[in-house]
Amino acid sequence: MIIDDEDVLVDHTQIDNKDRKGQTTKKKKKCAKRAACWADYDEVKVNNVQHSKCKWCETVLKTESSENVGELPFKFVENEAFIEYTNALNGKVVLPRRTTVSKRVPDYYVEEKAKLNKFFSNPLTNVHLTTDCWTSSCQRSSYIVVTTHFIDKDWFMHKRVINFKSLDSHRGEDIGHTLLTCLEEWGINNVMTITIDNAISNDKAIEFLMKKLPNLYDWGKQLHVRCIAHILNLLVNDGACKRSLDILGIPLNFQMFKECMKELNVESKKFLCNDSPTRWNSTYELLKIAVELAKVFGKFEVKDPTYVRDVVSPVEKDFKICRAMVGLLEKFKVKTDIISTSTKPMTHHLFAEICDVYMHIRDWGMIDKYEMYWGNLEKLNDFLYFAIVLDPRLKFKFLQQAFEKLIRLKNTREPPILNSEFDNTESYQRQTHAHEDVVMLHDENDFMDDLIVQVDYPSTSTETELTRYLNERSLKYNKYFDILLWWKQNAYLYPILAYMAKDILGLQISIVASEAAFSTSRQILDPYRTNLSANILEALVCTQDWVRKSRNPIVDNIDEVLKDDDVAKELENAINNRGGKGKQPINISE
Repeated sequence: MIIDDEDVLVDHTQIDNKDRKGQTTKKKKKCAKRAACWADYDEVKVNNVQHSKCKWCETVLKTESSENVGELPFKFVENEAFIEYTNALNGKVVLPRRTTVSKRVPDYYVEEKAKLNKFFSNPLTNVHLTTDCWTSSCQRSSYIVVTTHFIDKDWFMHKRVINFKSLDSHRGEDIGHTLLTCLEEWGINNVMTITIDNAISNDKAIEFLMKKLPNLYDWGKQLHVRCIAHILNLLVNDGACKRSLDILGIPLNFQMFKECMKELNVESKKFLCNDSPTRWNSTYELLKIAVELAKVFGKFEVKDPTYVRDVVSPVEKDFKICRAMVGLLEKFKVKTDIISTSTKPMTHHLFAEICDVYMHIRDWGMIDKYEMYWGNLEKLNDFLYFAIVLDPRLKFKFLQQAFEKLIRLKNTREPPILNSEFDNTESYQRQTHAHEDVVMLHDENDFMDDLIVQVDYPSTSTETELTRYLNERSLKYNKYFDILLWWKQNAYLYPILAYMAKDILGLQISIVASEAAFSTSRQILDPYRTNLSANILEALVCTQDWVRKSRNPIVDNIDEVLKDDDVAKELENAINNRGGKGKQPINISE
């Protein structure tokens, strides 16, 4: 279903991508709309996304006909209402039992794993990894999840969870050994980067892997990528959130506060809640609501004298600070949303986002923490600079202007660095002879706005493909630009650079999904039964990730799948029988 030959991924309906106009090799005949509802709706496009517009009330609804993975529990086929509904539609249909449905999961898991294994073991396949640790609060045990990211020959970006195993400890060497075992099991030899949280143990794990992994670019100096979402979280928690604790005194008499809201005719579906010291998004929500209810505080101060006695009541100056703080945190919220996607190339945006963060934290006493992670631009991963050069809107001119503005130095990064990478790629190709939606940056990047200019590159005689590309005039900046589509359409002009772009643009700058981006509390495996074995746990997590198109967290609804002991045992036996080559069977009661 996934792999057609040794190095081609083709089934995009099972991959977190939507078709892009003009990229299909065969034109599909447009099918007539058979549903009766289409008599009342017209098809429209909003920002190149398919929608439906009502002919009568003009309501616009999102159209997602390809979202066909309902993620219902296996027991749903035995639901009486569903059986009656199915029989009413077609009385000849015989619905399978949940145990019969569950038997298909191991088949799919083993087949897909074999295909992915064949793809990863191809010497031409380069992948990027992200990894994170999960903790089960009921078992008090740790797990590690490993995800691969890569771009296929049709220029679609893919994400695949390939490992979900128990972690003996959080020591760097143990993490590194677990990652190495996973890579050996999958036959992965060419790892470009590993994106991971900022922690001493993770640094040790990377050092361990640098000594063990083959085929590392630049001796592994670019292997480690620090998760930008984690760094943003550290910046905010260390700066703005600390200040908020002293600004607002939260009323303890909530009932009286609500009465004040009613007297002032202030309507709000949300209400003040206690701030969580480990979740800066809770601080953001608290301040946002407090600003909306600003005039209620004055009324409450008069009505409840204990409020003034116990806490320092906020004044207009405090609310002014809160409004500014909400604006700052909103900036971080939007940035975290943007950089947390795993199905779109974001590498070429990171440097501009780092610079923009600097512009907005100067007045908030957060520079020290910023300098710790991003102060020395020479220590940033080289691939992040390569990605900018490979963006036909930016190239070297943008880097020069950005460095001038940020650190007032010219030519911080010289062309020979990229020339070296170009030479390595060209040499490698000679030896071997061998999409997701457009990224829509909805936030306003003030740093970029000041720099985007139309750059004319002089047309001169060139010696290499790289210099010819750099001498071409840069494209006009467009925030809806699809960089993968551009390289697909121009690969025939720059074949070696396109090969580089395919490898570099797959780099992940964050390890988190956008839905869980703001949660700094530990990941929990409560939905999983405590008696699940390692085999079935990994198979279910990986399979659910492979088949789904939604963006929900991977820990989702599996408890519904396994509430029946018979189903759990069926899965366990099937996985041990089909996929246990070289492994000892594991009993479900383990």
